[in-house]
Amino acid sequence: MNPMSRVRLTLVSSQVNTPYSGMLPGLISGHYTFDQTHLDLWRIARATGVRCVLDRVLGLDLDGRRVICADRPPIPYDVLSINIGSTPQLEGIPGAAEHAIPVKPIEKFLPRWEEVQRRAASWTRDRFRICVVGGGAGGVELLLSMQHRLKQTAGLKPGRAVPCEFTLVTQSPELLVSHNANVRRRFERVLRERGVRVELNQRIVQVSADRLRSASGMEIGFDALFWVTTASAQSWLRDSGLATDDRGFVAVNECLQSTSHANVFAAGDVAAVLPYPRPKAGVFAVRQGKPLAENLRRALEGSPLRPFRPQRQFLSLVSTGDRHAVASRGSLALEGDWVWRWKNSIDVNWMRQYQELEPGSMPAKPLAESALSASMRCAGCGGKVGGDVLARVLKRVGSQPDPKVLVGLAERRDASVVAIPAGQILVQSVDYFRFMFDDPYLCGRIAANHALNDLYAMGARPHSGLVIASLPFEGEVEMEETLFQTVSGAHRELEQAGAVLIGGHSAEGSEPSIGLMVQGTLDGSSPAAHLSWQPGDHLILTKPLGTGIVFAGQQAGLVTGEWIERSIANALLSNQRAVACLQEYGVRAMTDISGFGLVRHLLELRRPSALGVTIDLGAIPALPGALELLARGVTSSLASQNRAIGREIVNHPESTGAGRYELLFDPQTAGGLLGVVPAEVAKDAVNALRDMGYGDAVDIGVVGDFDGGSEGRTVRVVGG
Repeated sequence: MNPMSRVRLTLVSSQVNTPYSGMLPGLISGHYTFDQTHLDLWRIARATGVRCVLDRVLGLDLDGRRVICADRPPIPYDVLSINIGSTPQLEGIPGAAEHAIPVKPIEKFLPRWEEVQRRAASWTRDRFRICVVGGGAGGVELLLSMQHRLKQTAGLKPGRAVPCEFTLVTQSPELLVSHNANVRRRFERVLRERGVRVELNQRIVQVSADRLRSASGMEIGFDALFWVTTASAQSWLRDSGLATDDRGFVAVNECLQSTSHANVFAAGDVAAVLPYPRPKAGVFAVRQGKPLAENLRRALEGSPLRPFRPQRQFLSLVSTGDRHAVASRGSLALEGDWVWRWKNSIDVNWMRQYQELEPGSMPAKPLAESALSASMRCAGCGGKVGGDVLARVLKRVGSQPDPKVLVGLAERRDASVVAIPAGQILVQSVDYFRFMFDDPYLCGRIAANHALNDLYAMGARPHSGLVIASLPFEGEVEMEETLFQTVSGAHRELEQAGAVLIGGHSAEGSEPSIGLMVQGTLDGSSPAAHLSWQPGDHLILTKPLGTGIVFAGQQAGLVTGEWIERSIANALLSNQRAVACLQEYGVRAMTDISGFGLVRHLLELRRPSALGVTIDLGAIPALPGALELLARGVTSSLASQNRAIGREIVNHPESTGAGRYELLFDPQTAGGLLGVVPAEVAKDAVNALRDMGYGDAVDIGVVGDFDGGSEGRTVRVVGG
C-alpha cells in the first residue's frame, strides 16, 4: 500500500481465488458462500499495481535468481518471498495418496467435498460412512462441519436421505493435544453427543479403496476418507537447494530470511522459524505479514533487517459445525453461540480489508528512469530497443532452424526469406494492440493466437510470423526481460501452430503493445475461398462472445478474477483444430470473430451472397461475467462504432433491448470462428467440436432467403 520506486512486485499463484482457511469450516457447514471465504488475487493485484502471474511453481534457480514455472519462461527476481502453505502428510502410508482426500490444498479439496455430498445424497445402501484421520483442531472442526452440512441437506429430503456415520481417527492418545484440558473435554462431549466414533492411539499404516488399517490391526471401513494430519512441505523447496528443517520446510531466521540464501524470505506454514519454533497455525502467518513486508523493504534498500519474535500464546476459536464455537487461550476456555458470532465478526472484518479494495486505488509507482533519460527518449528509428538487448532476447527465445526459412533470425539480415512450396498460395495478415494485462508473456500468447485466427478463417496453414513490440523505457535489464517474455509468448503459440518465428521489430513507446504479421499457405482449393452458401445452411460458432465487455470491465474494476481467468483461457484456446473439424463437415465459408464483432464479420462473409441470415440470440454463448457487466452498462469502447452496423438487422429497433443483443457487436480478442455448414451435419459438427475441447461451440442460426424489406436488410435476430 506504500509502494517503492523502481520496484516491481510480482505475485505468482496457481489459483486466482485464494481461500482463508479460518473460514473453511463455515463454508463447509453452509454458513458462508465461496466468495465470502476467498480472496480474489486478481482484484487485489489490480488495486495495488502488482503484476499477477497465474501459474504453478515447480522450483527455483537460486544461482540465476529465477522462479521456475510450469507453463511459462522462468521469472527473474532480486528478492523472493515464499508463502505457499503446507499439505497433510500422505507419503509413507500405502494407498493414502490414492484413496484419501487431503484438506489442503483447499482449491482441490472443495470440488472433492462437493462430490462426496452428491454421493451421500444418492446413496442407496443403509448408511454412508465418512472417516476423518487427524485429531487436531482441523480434523475435529472439519468433521463437525461436514456432519452439520449433511444433516442440513438431509433435512431437505426427509425420508429419502440415508444416515451418515462419522469416525474420527488419530494416532495421539487424546484429541486436540495443542489445547488445554478444558477445551478437550468440551469437544469430547460434543463428539459424544453427536454420535461420532472416536478412535485414539491408532496409527494408520495402510489404506485401501474402502478400508484403512492401523498398526494395532484395527480396520475401519469408509465410503469417503478425509486426511487432516501433520503438515508436510512441497519437495521442490529442498530440491532447489534451499536450507530446510528435517521436515522440508524453509529454514529461516528471526528476520524470516532464509538461512542459506539472503535474498530469499519465507512466512506462514512453509517457513520453519528456527529460533522460535511454533505450530503450523494461520494466526502466526497473519502476524508475520507486517514484519515480512518491513524486511523485504529493508532488503531492497540494503538496510539492516529487524528481528521478529512470534507470540507464545494466541486466541483459538474452534467451531462445532453449527453456529457455536469454543474459545481458548492458554488455560482459558469459553463456549457458546456468542463465541461463534465473535469469530464470525473477526473473520468477516479481516476479509473485508482485502475484498473491498478498489482496482487502481493504490497504484504502484512506475519503474523510474532518470530525469535526463526521460526527457531525451528519441523517436523515429532512434526509438528502437537497443541492438544488444534485441540480440540477447532472440538468443534466449531460441527459435529452431526450419527448412522453409532460408534467411531468418540466425542470419540477422535486413529481411527474412522463406520458401513457399510450388503450387501453394501465400496468405498474410497483421494484427496489433495494446497489452490487456500486466503480463508480457500472456499478452504475447494472446496476440499470436489472435493473429493466427485470420489464417485459420481462410483455411490456411500457418507458415511463419514476425513480431512487432513497443515497450515503455524501463532500463536495459528490465526492457530485455519484458521483451523476452513478450516474444517468448508469441513464439510459443506460433510454434504450437506449426509456424516459425522469422523476425520482427521492436521500439520504445508510451505503453506496451504487441502485434504480429503472420503468413500461411493455401493449396488454392480451400472451402474458405469459395463462400458458396446455400439456403438452409447453419451457422456454427466455436467460442463464446464477450471478451471486449470483460476486458472493459477489468479497466473499470468491476470484474472478478474468475471472470478474467475464464476469458484468458478462452483467448488462449487455439482455433486450429476447429478449422480441421469444420472442414471435415463440409464447411462452405468461414470467418473469425475479432474487433468488428459478430454481425460485421458475418456480413463481410456473406457479401458475395444475396441470402439473408437469421440469428438465434438465445443460443449465443457468453463468457462468464459478460451479461452481468452488460446489465451494469459496461461495453467496449469500440462497441459503439460496431453497433452502427445494426442498420443491417431487419428487426433492429425491437431487438436492442434483448439481453444478448449487445454481444453481437462486442469486439473479440482471439475470438472464435464462425463457420457455415450444411444443415444435415450441423448437429454432428457441434458435437464434434465440443468433444475436441470447444465446450461452448453452438449452432447460432440459419441461412435463408427471407425478404429484407425495402431497405434490403440481410440479418434477422430472434429469441434472446
